[in-house]
Amino acid sequence: MKDEILIGLIIVGIVMLAGCIQFRPTEKVPAAEEVTPTKESNVSVTIDFPKTSFSVKEWVKGKYTVKNTGPSFKAYIVESGKKEGYEKEYRARVVTEIGSGMGFSSSLGACEITETSSTCMLHYFISPGTYVYEIRVYDCSEIVKVFGECSTDVEPKKVIAAISPLANVSKKVIVIGEPLTPQCERDEDCTQPCENCRRGTYVCYKAAKQCVECFISLDCKSGYECEREKCVPE
Repeated sequence: MKDEILIGLIIVGIVMLAGCIQFRPTEKVPAAEEVTPTKESNVSVTIDFPKTSFSVKEWVKGKYTVKNTGPSFKAYIVESGKKEGYEKEYRARVVTEIGSGMGFSSSLGACEITETSSTCMLHYFISPGTYVYEIRVYDCSEIVKVFGECSTDVEPKKVIAAISPLANVSKKVIVIGEPLTPQCERDEDCTQPCENCRRGTYVCYKAAKQCVECFISLDCKSGYECEREKCVPE
C-alpha cells in the first residue's frame, strides 16, 4: 500500500514539473545585412602644363586628360580656376560620353580672376599671382538621380555640393611679372597702324584688354593668317 502511494506521489510530481517547463520554438536569427563593397573608380584625370611657373604675357597652353579603364559612361566634367586671395572662381562644364578604354582631353588657357570677373580662356596671364586649376569628373547617372537630368543646364556649384566625383585633380601655376595695363575695350580703341591687318590697324583682344594685330585669321588681310596675335604669311 505504501509503495502505491509513493509511486502516485512521484507521478504527480513529474506532471507538475512538466507543467512548469515551457518549450519555445527555435528563433530564427536575422541574416546580416548584405553590403555591396564600393568599387574603386576606373576613371582618372590629369592636368598638364609645360611648366608650373610662367611670366606675364608668356604664351600658355595646357590641357587635362580623363582616362576610363572601366565600362563606358556619360561624364559631367567641371573645369575650375581660382586665384589665391580672391573669392571669385571660374567654372565651366562639359558633358560627354567616354567609352571603355577611351579618354577625353580638352585645352586649358591662362586665367584672369578679379573681384568681379573670371576667365580661364586667355592666351597668356595678364597679372601675377598663384592660380589653382581643378578638374572634377562625375558620373551622369548619379547626377540624374539627384537633378533629374545631366546636361550643361545643371549648375556645377550644385553638382559639387551634392555628389562625390569619380576623380578629381588640382594643380598650381605661379605667375611672375608686372600686370599688363588695359589698353582697350573695343577695336576702335586700337589705333596703331598694321600693314598686314585687314582693318589697317590693331584690333582689341577684349578678354585681355590688349591691342594686338589679330585675334583670329579673319583679322588679317588676304594671304596672311593669325599666329600668336601676329599676321604672318600663310
